[in-house]
Amino acid sequence: MKNNNGNTYGYARVSTTNQDFTSQVNALMEAGISEENIFTDKITGTKMKRTGLDELLDKVESGDVIVVWKLDRLGRSLSQVTSLLDKLTKRKIYIRSIADGVDTSNNSPMATAMMQLLAMFAEMERNFIVARTKPAIQKARAEGRDFGRKETNKKLYDVALDEYMETPEDERPTFKTLQERYGRDPQTGKYRLGETSFFRKLAERRAVDDYINGRFPEDIPVVEDTDENKHFEENDQGEMEKVDNPDLEAFRGFLKKNYMSLKPNRFIKIVKEFKKKNIEL
Repeated sequence: MKNNNGNTYGYARVSTTNQDFTSQVNALMEAGISEENIFTDKITGTKMKRTGLDELLDKVESGDVIVVWKLDRLGRSLSQVTSLLDKLTKRKIYIRSIADGVDTSNNSPMATAMMQLLAMFAEMERNFIVARTKPAIQKARAEGRDFGRKETNKKLYDVALDEYMETPEDERPTFKTLQERYGRDPQTGKYRLGETSFFRKLAERRAVDDYINGRFPEDIPVVEDTDENKHFEENDQGEMEKVDNPDLEAFRGFLKKNYMSLKPNRFIKIVKEFKKKNIEL
């Protein structure tokens, strides 16, 4: 789409790979932007490395307009959005937010100020949500409630993993053989054993087995992924961000390399479960 002074491009972002930005893209196309001029990212806005946005910023020139569904698609902190707005303004590149009804292409100081105010309010809203939900989550966890992906066919996987690990290594069945042996779900027709889930659970078993039997390197500390094991550092954009302390960074890297990106807290949880049940692997 061509405006009076330059080209118009669209940008859409969602925070996880499980989310869909179709509604954002449709809104941008309804605003007259062709699909080939729409750039997208699937990554949390707090991370400044966004391939789609970087490609867009390399492409736009003076007089061009970037259209977003909402201003918070450009970033999830006030400093991110205002920094980007400032850089684009200096390049004479403009921002139009469909839902917020703000457009800086008219060179109005009021429009720029409104952009900054909207970014500030969006960040305040997110902080309020975190402040309300974090204590509730901590309370639920303290009461024994679990969060995250629900286990499916847990007993079936346990039996299959027992069979696999108890078989001598040179005689172990292939995963395909296990899939056929444990059959398909009569309702869905899919195999009861999923490849990703099986090998993820196998990595967890191996990690606990190695730890219990003293096969972890002595220089690798076992630490939880908590705020106590993190600190703030200044990133390349001059912003303060939370990063792992050396012990947590080393433990996270060790698990990622050797056990299919097993998370520190997940590892600690299954070790506790193992000790509690006192089950030999």
